[in-house]
Order: sequence, then structure tokens, then C-alpha cells
Amino acid sequence: MSSCCHSSEKHAPPPDAWGKYVCPMHPEVIADVPGDCPICGMPLEPVGPAPEDHREESDLLRRFLVAAVCTTPLFLLAMSHWLPSGALRSWAESPTSIRVQALLSIPVFWWAGWPFHVKACRSLVARRANMFSLISLGTGAAWFFSAWMLASGGHHHDVYFEASAMIIALALAGQLLEALGRRKAGRALRGLLDLAPPRALRVSEGVEEDVAAESLAAGDIVRIRPGEKIPVDGDVIEGRSDVEEASLTGEPLPVLKEPGLRVMAGTINGTGTLLVRTSRAGRETTLGRVIELVSGAQRSRLPVQNLADRIAEWFVPAVLLVAAVTFLVWAYFSPAYALANAVAVLIIACPCAIGLAVPMSVTVAAGVAAKHGIFVRDAAALQILSRVGTVALDKTGTLTEGRPRVVGIHAETGFSEREVLRMAGAVERASEHPLAGAVLREAVGAGITLESPTDFFSEPGMGVGGVVDGHAVLAGSPRFLGSRGVPVPEGEGIYVSVDGRLAGTILVRDVLRPETPPAVSEMKELGLNVLMLTGDASPSVASVAAEAGILQWHSGLTPLGKADIIREAQARSEVVLMAGDGVNDAPAFAVADVSAAMGAGTDVAKESAGLILLNNHPTALPAAVRLGRATMRNIHRNLFLAFLYNSLGIPIAAGLFYPFTGWLLNPVIAGVAMSLSSVTVIASALTLARALPSTGAAPR
Repeated sequence: MSSCCHSSEKHAPPPDAWGKYVCPMHPEVIADVPGDCPICGMPLEPVGPAPEDHREESDLLRRFLVAAVCTTPLFLLAMSHWLPSGALRSWAESPTSIRVQALLSIPVFWWAGWPFHVKACRSLVARRANMFSLISLGTGAAWFFSAWMLASGGHHHDVYFEASAMIIALALAGQLLEALGRRKAGRALRGLLDLAPPRALRVSEGVEEDVAAESLAAGDIVRIRPGEKIPVDGDVIEGRSDVEEASLTGEPLPVLKEPGLRVMAGTINGTGTLLVRTSRAGRETTLGRVIELVSGAQRSRLPVQNLADRIAEWFVPAVLLVAAVTFLVWAYFSPAYALANAVAVLIIACPCAIGLAVPMSVTVAAGVAAKHGIFVRDAAALQILSRVGTVALDKTGTLTEGRPRVVGIHAETGFSEREVLRMAGAVERASEHPLAGAVLREAVGAGITLESPTDFFSEPGMGVGGVVDGHAVLAGSPRFLGSRGVPVPEGEGIYVSVDGRLAGTILVRDVLRPETPPAVSEMKELGLNVLMLTGDASPSVASVAAEAGILQWHSGLTPLGKADIIREAQARSEVVLMAGDGVNDAPAFAVADVSAAMGAGTDVAKESAGLILLNNHPTALPAAVRLGRATMRNIHRNLFLAFLYNSLGIPIAAGLFYPFTGWLLNPVIAGVAMSLSSVTVIASALTLARALPSTGAAPR
């Protein structure tokens, strides 16, 4: 096992750690093979996709069963004072019975509890005491003291073999439950892994070959048959089919795919056959990136974890000191209780619940977010989301569809709307302007056959012209038509002239997403202040803001201008969430307290963001805020329960209340309480699975 622990600063695993194993509580600890963290003793988690491995749980189950089988009769023998007076009780209290107890305790202490002792020794070497130090020290003190008393001919009341064995059995039960809890919390990641098909049908020079999906590369042609999972990201070059993308985007309805449109790995083909040219395969696909993001988020840390770590660093030495003081005080006043009380302090103070409080909540929350198309790149984003008061939204591609659409056609006298669209569509066929694409899509959707223009020409940013069916056609801005002798009033839209006469106007706008108004309304219900920041300076900005229900908006902003607006909000002590999709949003992302990139956005935007909204729906923003708030409430509850347990348990175990109440804590009961505290924290973390309503988009 190798460690990158060159400083006390906690950090995430480096990019080259993919395929290795890392400690979720101490990310600086990285290993090539599965194992345990030398600092805290927790099992190392895989970085990236890994096959489901039950070896840890199987080993814990075997050790627990052996401990349970040996401890049950051992416990019954030790509880001889419960038996009525007679031969059976006399034998149970005899030296022979004590020797039987010793024999029964050997496989429990030396085999079932061996992993605890190994982890304790590693922590000693690393000079970082942890919960396994307390377990090993407590059970070891009880076992070796009992063995010494047996060799010295001590009475059955002087041995604690049953306490040592019971504590190990209960600790193993707690470890087994933790392992099962981690597996349950990681189901979202394994569900994503299952989306990727292991095989694919590659087409080369007309020959189809069944190959491993991991062997595919960019440029390969893949045939996707009806009902199959798509193995790559790529563009459809042949065929037409509905593709179910709910597993990745949360979109409940199938999406029509035809030549020119993109498909994603892990989605499910419908009833048609598709031929897809691969653009990204393996780890580079959207699914691969999603798996990497979820895996990284589940291992990443919240700032609040540092508080738990700092407390744990002094907590274990403090417990050892309390146990030593407890032993010395009781040895002076009542030696018969000295060892039992000291062991009870060591066992009940195990900080496993404290250690689990934050990582378990983060793991569950990252899985819940993934099921709703929200991918958390850094767990710190969850903590910041809980404090967000202002949401700044880019317009194009975030609130709107990001693809211009024809929203109206006005025809002048002597022309029909269909004729205006036909003429404009013909000359726009050769243009690469985004507005030209909107006109072409509208014409094709209306079933209009477009001719190829002759004598085509264009002026970038102004307009295009050509001859269509013997008529001179111009399409562009008022300035463009005016420069060609066709005077038109200033206004919004694409103006179309035929043979020097104004034929009509085509109004093209970037249409608001249907999910935007409900998302803005929900954010307001959460008490969030909503801003729209856009570089667009067109008159339509105000109408988009009004339609979305946004009262505060800024238009004509440069990328740095967006960042300045966010700084102004932060100067008012507001925590800002910025959502966008383009390169121009990157400066704002860098300034904002937390940022969210739309899944269809640029790579620069996604690399700069703490969250990625794969379904492109702004409704994911209020959902993310709700999840962030729920996660922090859950963490605070877990930490409260863990610290409350220790605050109450340690004084009772030390016998502090004995002079007033007669309360003492048997080490066995302390072991039960220790296990229950971990189970309580795990159960509390798993309630986060209900933090967001189900969308039916859970990974299959």
C-alpha cells in the first residue's frame, strides 16, 4: 500500500488514480489493491468502475458466525449467577468452567477479532489511533487479564473472557452492517455500470463483427439493433428509431433519433435499427464521465468533514486517558470493577459513528443526485448548495432551448406565408448561420420542397441572396436589404424580398424551455433570489424574462460582466449558484460559490462546474438545492447523534454516576451500544434516498 500523505491537507485522488483504491475518509491514501486504510482502518474504495466484490462481506460474515457460535455458550457460562443454586451452577463457577470459557474465547479473540488487532497495530505504526485501537486495546486488556487470572487460579468473577468475545462479536456485527450499508449506498454507481453493454456489433467494409465494447474507438461504425443498449457516443448515419434516455437524462419520453442526431452510451434503442459512427467510447463517453463523476463525488469530502476529523484526532487519545483514569480511580476504591469499567469506556467510546456520519451521507446523496440526472463533481458543492440564496441563470441553452426556432411568419400583400418560407429556405440552404438552420427546419417540417439557389452570395452577419425559380431573393437584416435597394423598417426578424419587393418577415427566437417557468417558480418557493444574466442584447430578452417569471435580469453582458454581477451579489453576503452551458459562462462559474453546467453545454463549462445537469432541465436546479439542504440536515443529525451517544455513554461507562444512581455499564452492554450507534447513523444516512421524489429515471 502506498500513501501520498506528505501534508495534513486533505485532497481528492489525482486523475491517474483511476482503477486504484482510496480511503473515503483519507483520500491521500491510495493503493493498487483492495485493503484497509492505515490511518482509520476503513476499507479502501475503488476509484472508478469496479466489479461488485462481496469478499469483504463474506469474510466478515464467516468471522461473525464463528464468534457468535463460540460466544453464545461462553456468555451463558459467564452468567452462572442467573442459574438457581445447584450442581449446574456449581460446575459453571468451577475452574473447569473457566478453562472452557478460555478455550471458547481463543478462536474469537485470536481469529475472529484478528483484523481488529492488525488494524490497531497499523494505526500504532502510523501513530494515528482510531476506533480499532480502542476495540483491540479493550478486548485485549480483558482477554490477557483473564488469562493471567486463570493462570493464577483466580475466581470466576475475576475473568472477562465473555466480555472480550462479546465485544468482538458485536463489533463484527457492526462492521458487517456497515459493509452492507456501503453496498446499498453504492447501488446508483453499480446501476450506471450495468447500463454499458459488454459487446457491440462493429461494421467494417460491409462485414459485421461482434466485439468487446471496450475495444471500440472513435470512427468505428456500430450497428444498434432494436432493443439493444447503445455502447458508444456517436452520430446516427443511417436508420430511424426512438431511443430511451431516461437512465441518463431523466427524460421520461423516448427521443427520436435519425441521421445527423447524436446518441449516448447506456441508452436503449427502440424498435428501429441504427447505424452509428463512434465519436467517443469507453471512459470518454457521457456514461463513462458520469460514472467517474459519481464515483469521485462519493469519495470526495465536505468541509464539515474536517471538523469531524479534527475532533477525532484528539478524541481517541482523550478516551485512552479517561480509560486510564477510570482504571486507577476504581482500582483505588473498588479493584473488582476497575478493569470492567476501563474496558467499557474504551468500547463505548469507539468513534465509528462519528467517522461514518459524513461519508455515508455524501455517498447516499451522490447516488440520489445521479438518479435524478444531477452529477456532483465535488461533495463540497452539496454543503454550499444548502446555503445558496441567489441563483444566477444564463439565458441561451439554460433557460431556453439554445436552438433558434421560427415562432411566426408575416407575409406582405401578394405573398403567402408558405411562399415566404419557401423562398427564404431556398437561399438559406447554403448558409451556416444558426438562424438559417431554424428556417430550414421550419420549411422541412412544413413539407416544403426547397430548390437549390443559383448565383448565391452572402455577407457574414448580414444576410444571403440568390436566384430561386427565376426570382431574385434576399433574406437578412433590414440593413442588408436596404443596401440592396429594398428599404424596410428597422425591426426584429429575417426580412425576405423577392425581385426587389418586400415579401415578408420571419420571426426567429430561441424558445424558452417548457420546464423553465415551473423551475423558476419552485426556486422562488424555496426563498431563492433568481437572476438572468445574458450576453444577448436583443429586444426579446425582456420578453423571455417575463415569460420565465424572472424579475431581475441583465442583458448585453460580456463573460467578465457576468462575473462582476455575481461579485456584487456576494458583496451583499449572498451565496450564489450560477447555471450555464457555454464557454462564456466559465468566468462566472469560477467566481460563483457553486456552479451547475447543463449536460449539453461545452466541455469548458462542465469542467468548471461543481454540478452537471445531464437532462438539461432547469427543474434540476431547485432539486439540487433541496438535496443540498437535506444532505446537510442529515449530516448535522448524524453528528449530533454520534456526539450525543459518546457524551452520555462515556461518563456512565466510567462510573461517574455510580455514587448517586448505582449505574455501571457492563462491557458487553457497551459493545451493544457501540454497534447500535453505527447502525443508527447508517439508517439515518439512508433516509436521504427519499430526499427527492422519484422521477422514474433511476438507472436500470
